Amino acid sequence: MFDLMPFRFNDWERKFFPDFFNEEFFNRDIASFRTDISDTGKEYLIEAELPGFDKEDITVEVKEDRLTIAATKESNTEERKDNYLRKERRTGSVMRSFALDGVDRDRIRAEFKNGVLKLALPKAEEVKNPVRRIDIN
Repeated sequence: MFDLMPFRFNDWERKFFPDFFNEEFFNRDIASFRTDISDTGKEYLIEAELPGFDKEDITVEVKEDRLTIAATKESNTEERKDNYLRKERRTGSVMRSFALDGVDRDRIRAEFKNGVLKLALPKAEEVKNPVRRIDIN
């Protein structure tokens, strides 16, 4: 009866609510982080920007054909003055996954420095099938 269609804003919504009905606002991926991926020929390099996180907050896992980078940060603040108490708790986490096609999973290296996680993913050696003659009986 109805087809699935992406949500689009009407012209009047854009005119009267330009800031609220901003497609960029709704399409932002808040639980992610910026990454750069490059191919050096021998390996893939991933540089993930994780400012504000410590090395202990970050996990890098390989499961089946996926590499997952996750980071979680928690902070608690308590302030006491004459007649009030203020407590704040914040928790945030980000995560991204990448396919590991053609990567030697056993030789992946990671380094975290100045808020940037650098991963080196060596390419798997191509298995060349030599020509083999099969005798017929």
